[in-house]
Amino acid sequence: MIYWLTENSTVPMVTGVILTLIFIGLAFSSREKVMVYIAIGIGGLTFCTVLCERLYVTEQEEVTSILSELADFVATNNTNGIVGYVAAEAEVTKQRVISDMGRATFESCRVIGTNYFAGSQPGKNEAEICFAVSVSGSSQEIGGTSFGQFKVTVNFIKDKKDKWKIVDYQVESPLAGVSL
Repeated sequence: MIYWLTENSTVPMVTGVILTLIFIGLAFSSREKVMVYIAIGIGGLTFCTVLCERLYVTEQEEVTSILSELADFVATNNTNGIVGYVAAEAEVTKQRVISDMGRATFESCRVIGTNYFAGSQPGKNEAEICFAVSVSGSSQEIGGTSFGQFKVTVNFIKDKKDKWKIVDYQVESPLAGVSL
């Protein structure tokens, strides 16, 4: 229910601006000071709502920011950057990242949409996000440059420093299709 306030304040912002403009118009047409006060109040409330949304960073916004950084690391073939986001206890995942990154040379990588985000439950600092990524690159297996869309699911945990770290990931073939 509170998603519109914490993740995207577009609806309250647009509603607040429209109501403010309506009450300013009513103030000019009726010459009532009360309408000006109401317009100022609605404008102030709208400003505070947008400010609160921008200052409050949700788990989904934190994880999405990490995904953007990871996509940049993939696009620049920076394996060490990606490994830096893998949890210390996930040694198997680190080896998979090194192996997967070593099989191809990437030219571009960008997140094109999020399928779902499952945030942490009380007492647990785990999250899972499923998203679609568009990638172009080359490998010896393919022979030449190729382009594809992949469905990726990443599992995160929070470490002792309260930072999100990767514990596991799954990449589905572009032939399986990407549904968002």
